[in-house]
Amino acid sequence: MPKGSEIIEDDIQFIIDYLGSHNIARIAVADGQMPLANTVFYVSDGIKLYFSSSPDSRKIHVLGSNPQISLTVDEDYEDWSKIKGIEITGRALILGEGRSQKQREMFTAKFSQLRDFGGIPNHHVIVEVIPEKICYLDYEESFGTKRILHIEKKKSLLSW
Repeated sequence: MPKGSEIIEDDIQFIIDYLGSHNIARIAVADGQMPLANTVFYVSDGIKLYFSSSPDSRKIHVLGSNPQISLTVDEDYEDWSKIKGIEITGRALILGEGRSQKQREMFTAKFSQLRDFGGIPNHHVIVEVIPEKICYLDYEESFGTKRILHIEKKKSLLSW
């Protein structure tokens, strides 16, 4: 497959499965001053990701002024020919308390140790990442292979 080709239907299910089988995303946000990158635990629902944060955190303040976000989900590879991963660019939506119960339950189901802490802290907000573009890297296929999905072409995926 040529580098930078469009994602096909089989790739969409792979992306959903890949996101569902990983725990950590690295997010990047910017407010026009200094870019900010953070590692977050996440849950996914189809191609949407959710993470939790204190409302007083810098990332939440930055997202309040600029909801654009990018993230990666991948692994630490020594062999470059084995690289696989997901890159997502999109926008972040900070969910109000009444809209985040489902996601809080998803966190507790995925990360059972949260039960020991009483779940996600009540004062935390949940951030929904709404993808606009997804890149799936698969260097096992060939070095540098990247498949791209522009969500505006497949808006139905956002309801998965």
